[in-house]
Amino acid sequence: MRSRIFAVSDVHADHALNFEWCRSLCEGRQYADDAILVAGDLASGMKKLREALMVFKQAFGTVFFTPGNHDLWVVKDANNAHVTSLQRLNEIFALCDELGVLTRPAYVCGAVVSPILSWHHQSWDTEPDIVGWKGIPKAEEVMSDFFLTRWPDGLRCG
Repeated sequence: MRSRIFAVSDVHADHALNFEWCRSLCEGRQYADDAILVAGDLASGMKKLREALMVFKQAFGTVFFTPGNHDLWVVKDANNAHVTSLQRLNEIFALCDELGVLTRPAYVCGAVVSPILSWHHQSWDTEPDIVGWKGIPKAEEVMSDFFLTRWPDGLRCG
């Protein structure tokens, strides 16, 4: 059988049904010769991120990962009171290295797979504002990224 490359994003393995779907990929080892690119929003905590990446490693011959916004969320608690989202990114890269999950370009299944790390910024939204809708709150008032990502001094989300 010829090797294949799959891509998936926004798995949100924090949710039990989504994590069960991940685990179902291991059944029968049908993807053992294939590669997958997991393109962000796999889990919002390091423990579940590790578990989910390990499941993908069990299911697929090669796993690529690029973090998304949810993966960089930092919940304020006693264990990570001083952790920033950039520090979390470094933790994720170290975890991927430990597990053998690729975060850099590599040749696999006859193609080059190149995970791209990117971030959004409100200033890049060049579309005109919606007119006629009253009471729409500003993005920074309602989007979780503005509350759950923490950046070093001088950087901000949006």
